[in-house]
Amino acid sequence: MKLLEIQSSPRGEFSDSISLTKSFIEACKFDNTSIVVDTLNVWHERLPEFDYEAIGAKYKAVKHETMTEAESNVWERMQSLIQRFQNAD
Repeated sequence: MKLLEIQSSPRGEFSDSISLTKSFIEACKFDNTSIVVDTLNVWHERLPEFDYEAIGAKYKAVKHETMTEAESNVWERMQSLIQRFQNAD
């Protein structure tokens, strides 16, 4: 089983929600040692801007049109993030 842990607290190691989530995950892993955790911390992750290139990339992807280099780069990054969500159970 693969879990996606999303950390969004800017408090980091002082965050109660992160501490609680880590305790929950450890309890789950105690019962199921096959659990793999992918942690996505929004403060440490290189999230793409939702700007002109991102919007252009989205519409061109839907229409299967050729993207500019900037659009291709941001689309690849967005797809990488989406894959993390899709890989999680």
